[in-house]
Amino acid sequence: MSDQSAFRRSNLTMAEQVQYGITLMYVAGRLPAQRYMLRCGVPGEVIERVLEPPYKRRVYGEHGSADPAATP
Repeated sequence: MSDQSAFRRSNLTMAEQVQYGITLMYVAGRLPAQRYMLRCGVPGEVIERVLEPPYKRRVYGEHGSADPAATP
């Protein structure tokens, strides 16, 4: 497991919005996905990372709990 994937996402709502945006990219294209994520307040650097090849995003579901004590 890389250091980046070991990081726990603290904003689960944003993680879900990013995942929806990625799905939207495959259905409607990059521009609608980018617009959606911008409206949701996703930071621009995150949008670029997840929408541009080579898709340097973490696997959805790896975010776990924001509380390290609650994570097995």
